[in-house]
Order: sequence, then structure tokens, then C-alpha cells
Amino acid sequence: ELLSTMQQPWPLGDNIGRGFPRLSQSAVEADGLSLKYLHPDNQADREIVLKAVWQNGRALQHASEAFQNDREVVLRAVQRDGDALQWASPSLQQDREVILKALARTADALRHVPENLWEDRALMLEAIRLNNRCLFTMPWFLDDTSFVLEAMALNGMALAHASKRLQGHRKAVTTAVTQNGLALQYASLELRADPEVVMVAVAQNGYAFGYATRELRSDPNVAFQAVSLSGRALHHMSQSLMSDANATLMQFTKPHGPGTHSPPYLVPAGAPFDEEPYRDAVLKALARKWKVPGWRSGSCVSPKSGMSTASHSLNASFGATHGSLSPQQEDKFDRLATAQGGALAAA
Repeated sequence: ELLSTMQQPWPLGDNIGRGFPRLSQSAVEADGLSLKYLHPDNQADREIVLKAVWQNGRALQHASEAFQNDREVVLRAVQRDGDALQWASPSLQQDREVILKALARTADALRHVPENLWEDRALMLEAIRLNNRCLFTMPWFLDDTSFVLEAMALNGMALAHASKRLQGHRKAVTTAVTQNGLALQYASLELRADPEVVMVAVAQNGYAFGYATRELRSDPNVAFQAVSLSGRALHHMSQSLMSDANATLMQFTKPHGPGTHSPPYLVPAGAPFDEEPYRDAVLKALARKWKVPGWRSGSCVSPKSGMSTASHSLNASFGATHGSLSPQQEDKFDRLATAQGGALAAA
């Protein structure tokens, strides 16, 4: 009688027989694994099970067989924890969408995929596209050149898990950095010292220049090539080249307000290199200051730098697009050249 008169957050009565469904929902929302301790009626409640596996995918192990064969429940579980695939029904362990959702979340979930699917190239490639670490869990493909080339085209960062031989394979690395320039960090030292490979990476992501060798980052010709492709490369030049670039940038941007850009770093990063009206004028000034040959003709690569034909073509296309300056930029450039006593004189 006393209990019936007390105010209860979950009133007694029918709740005792039904296992307190509202309390059960709150429990699984806090910890999905508490599904194990619920009243059988609540373990059979689809809404409660869905909440449990969403909070913790491993709660699928405490669900009934009916729910382990429920596609929606299993998909929700593997999206939270790929290893929940081990508790899915055999039929759903063969389901490609379920497998890919699990591998996208947890690469190691491949061990729960039926072995007859391990040699399915299309399925494995799609898994790598979603999660580059999946390549690491496929040792039978790690040194397969054709497979790795296809994988690099889908997810360049998978280069991190390729064999050492393929990390030094020119075509594999070029394919990887074309898809994601930051994959350059996983290339062999020899290829990170290759200007052509580095420029392909920088063209995709300017920050990739930071993974080039110190020699390349200190070479004015290569640094100019990189910054002409992406202003973000500015922050990865050698200190002396960065100071030169910042000094030139300050001269061109100063009239637009103090404090906009300040050495040794720019905010936003490399903005004058990537935005008009500064781009052509600043690059032209740097080309003359660093004595980079052929800027006006669009071939800003020195034969001594060792750049290949592909790098020349990158510069040719850039020069064809950005080879001219406006009259205002020409006047400003001439004034700067005069003020510096010929430091920026024509090469």
C-alpha cells in the first residue's frame, strides 16, 4: 500500500510484469550491452534492440536470432562496430552491403567475412576505397601489382599499407598521389626526391610538398614549380626561400591593409598565390628573383633540375593560362623592380 502511494518515475503495476520497458530503453541508450540483462519481452522489442545496437554494435550478440537475421538491425550494428558482423546470421554475412558497411568502420572485420569472398577483387577494392586500412588486412594482395594499382586509383592513402616494393614502384606511387597528394608521405625516399612525382602530388594537394626531400624543398626551381601549382606549398619551402616569398608577398599585399599577411607565415595560407589580383604579379617577381628561366614562355623548369616531360607540360599549361599581367600589375611590378635596385630585373 505504501509503494502504491509513492511517486515512481516508472509506475509499478503492469510494468513489473512487462519488465519496465521505459526503464529498459533508458538502459540501452546509456549502455547497449545492458540488453543482455533485460526482461525477455524487452529483448524481443525491436525498438529497444535498435537503440541497443546503435549505442554499441556489439549488443547484437545479445539479440535473438530473429534480430541477428534482421537486415536493418545488423546494418545499424556494423555501422557502429564492424566486428558486430561476427554475430550476424550466415546469410547476412554474405550480404555485400553489410560487409562493406562493416569494413568501412573496422578493417579487421574482414576476418568475419566468409573466406569464399576474400578473393572477390571487386568487393575488396570497394572496401579499400571506403577504408584504406583494408589493404593491410589482405596480405594475399599486398604485393599484387595490378591489384594495388587499381586500389591506388580508388584510395591513394592505401599506399601506406602496400609492400615496400610497391611503395617504391613509380607507377603505383604516381597513381596514389594523383588520387591523394598526401600519399607522397608513404612513397620511398627515392620517389620523394623525384621532382616529377612530387609535382603531381602538389598539384593535387599543396601540403604534399612537405613530404618532398629537403633538397627539393630548398631548390628554387622546384619550390617555384610547387608554389605555382598551389600556394599551400609555401609553408614547406626551406626557410630562406620562404622568407623571400613572404617578402615579395608583403610588397604586393601591403597597400591592401596592414596585418593582412605577416612573415614568416600567411593567413590565410598562401592566399595571394591562389587568388587574383596577386597571383601572376607575385609569381613573376619570384621567377625573376630566383632566376627561374622561361616564366614568360610558360616553361619555368631548369634543365638542371632534372624535371621530366610531364613536369614541363604542367608548367606549359600553367603559363598558357596565367602568362599575362594586367597593366596595373605591370606598373606595380616595374616600380618594385626599380625600388629594389634591379633585384627583380629581367633575367
